[in-house]
Amino acid sequence: MLGASRAARLLPPVAVVGGTALSVLAGAFGWRLACAVFVVLAVLGETGLTTGNRLATLLRTRVEVGLPLFAGVRFAAVVAVSRAGDAPPSVTTAVTLVAGAVLALLSLCSLLRLRMVYRRTPSILTRNVRLDELRIPDAPPRAVARENGWLTAVLQLLVLVPSALATSPVPVLVAGGLAVAGTLVLALVLEGTSRAIGMRLGHASMVRHVSRFLDEHRPRVVLYSSGTPDTAYQVNMWLATLERLNQPAAVVLRDPELLDRLGRTSAPVLCVEYASNLMALDLSSVRAGLFTANVGNNIHLLREAGLMSSFIGHGDSDKNASFNPIVKGYDEVWVAGPVGRERYRRADVGVRDDAVVEVGRPQLDVLERPKGRPDDWVPTVLYAPTWEGWNAQQEYGSLKTIGPLLVQAVLDSRTPVRLIYRPHPSTGLRDPGMRAAHRRITELLEAANRRRGLVVPPLPTRRAVRPLAGDAAQQARDARPGYGPSAVEAEATAAREDAEWLAGCPRGAHLVVPPAGASLYACFEQADLLVADVSSVISDFLATDRPYAVCNPTAWDAAEFVRTFPTAGAGLVVDRDGDGLRQALSVAVGAEPDPYAAARRAMTDRLLGSVRGRATERFAEAVESLAARAEERVARRRLDVSAEASPKSAGQASLAPSARSLATDPTAPQ
Repeated sequence: MLGASRAARLLPPVAVVGGTALSVLAGAFGWRLACAVFVVLAVLGETGLTTGNRLATLLRTRVEVGLPLFAGVRFAAVVAVSRAGDAPPSVTTAVTLVAGAVLALLSLCSLLRLRMVYRRTPSILTRNVRLDELRIPDAPPRAVARENGWLTAVLQLLVLVPSALATSPVPVLVAGGLAVAGTLVLALVLEGTSRAIGMRLGHASMVRHVSRFLDEHRPRVVLYSSGTPDTAYQVNMWLATLERLNQPAAVVLRDPELLDRLGRTSAPVLCVEYASNLMALDLSSVRAGLFTANVGNNIHLLREAGLMSSFIGHGDSDKNASFNPIVKGYDEVWVAGPVGRERYRRADVGVRDDAVVEVGRPQLDVLERPKGRPDDWVPTVLYAPTWEGWNAQQEYGSLKTIGPLLVQAVLDSRTPVRLIYRPHPSTGLRDPGMRAAHRRITELLEAANRRRGLVVPPLPTRRAVRPLAGDAAQQARDARPGYGPSAVEAEATAAREDAEWLAGCPRGAHLVVPPAGASLYACFEQADLLVADVSSVISDFLATDRPYAVCNPTAWDAAEFVRTFPTAGAGLVVDRDGDGLRQALSVAVGAEPDPYAAARRAMTDRLLGSVRGRATERFAEAVESLAARAEERVARRRLDVSAEASPKSAGQASLAPSARSLATDPTAPQ
């Protein structure tokens, strides 16, 4: 059965496709009223389409069927139905002329709208950068800007409905005349909007403007990220740490979709989609480049000779992504502690030991030590599985296999146990089975709450950034420095809101916490035991000094699993059949002692290093050291260039007298 939200997403595209198809059928059979109803249904369906609608995107990109084609089909349907019955030929003639004129003008408006959108999309998107000099006008009203806005719908219906129902040419010509006039006005507005912005946001103009900003700001550190919207967490987790460096820094993104999911920050943000634009910018002041993921776009910043690079990643785990051979391309690889160093040494992928730097996990500095629980506390298990990875070699997720078994074990427990389920942001990106398991687990937990009459309050409504009005140009203009709180302020606010929400939940209610909801660290505070997969979640949870269980979805036995993934050795191992769940729940409720307490504390020291509580300070020191080394390297290059230039200058100076003597002494040899 479809959920309400999913049905709401499906309704508009179904109305467009179905209404258009049925209008053609009605036109063929001469059913006037039916044709009018179906074209109204299709046009109204178009107004409900959003840019994020997956079915609409599929029609446009895979099937290559856009809205103008649907409009043309509907206009053809009303021309066909105008011939039905005893209507005189003049009706069909009038419908054909009016429909053709309006359809041609709507097509012209589509072309003008494309040009307007192109001109009003900055080639370099910015946040916390002043664009006042560019004099960007407000965005046009949504009714004008959207191809499927209500204004276009009205203009279509003004022609379609009278044309479908008319038995005389008069109403067709009157309504059609109004539609033609309205469409002409729309075309003039679109053309005027394009002329008003001109090419001020084009490649050359934006490169010049951003270059001037870089000359003034002189960033010394760049946090660099590229990827899909689902990977925004990889850069968001570092924003507060970047702000705490207390030196000029900037965020450079390569994908506009990633900018939409970027967290709040006071640092300047440049979203440079095109490599040519990035390479045209003057980044000579940058000395430290911090990379959050291994993607092809990284090469465009790595080519900058003046900076030194560090791969900081987006978590410390036993996944093979944590010892990827590609990191040989960076000057340094930063890990949390000795275990991270050992991974590269053991993997033997060509990373030099002196290139590995232990910096701890700055994000964990905000975690508090374990507190006592209130008397009415319900033992809580946090289930935080990872996603399915990009391929079978990176598939560590337990959601399909162990996840349902864990939920059932919690629901069947004689001792009350609360489950907090927090899925990975990319769950189901590759595997539909993961999406199905996620829905099933969510349904089981929500049904359990309903049976017990427990109502979970709505999650805190948070956005990545403060909503900005208008299109891309207006948003970039209005996102001036100080338009939103810093990442540090947002982090504190989110922690307070999360704590208030969790405190307001019924004590024993099971919780489903989406990635955009309460933070993972807020869930850590609630957990008496963590059940997770091989991922950085385990590494971070070690800072709480509470027990954890690691899911083994493979066919390996526990010994082989621990040898391959050492962090599993300080926790319980749950195999794909659910063996180990009973013991894990017994530890969570205190029915049996924690068997891995000593091993876990030893693992914490080795995994997170000796800088716990001051990793932010250690990270800042590592950034400063990297930048200083880059400065020394730049200075050496300047000396080398000067040394190469000196002999050449000396040679030119020695030749100068000879040239003068040749001019004054005709007997000199030539």
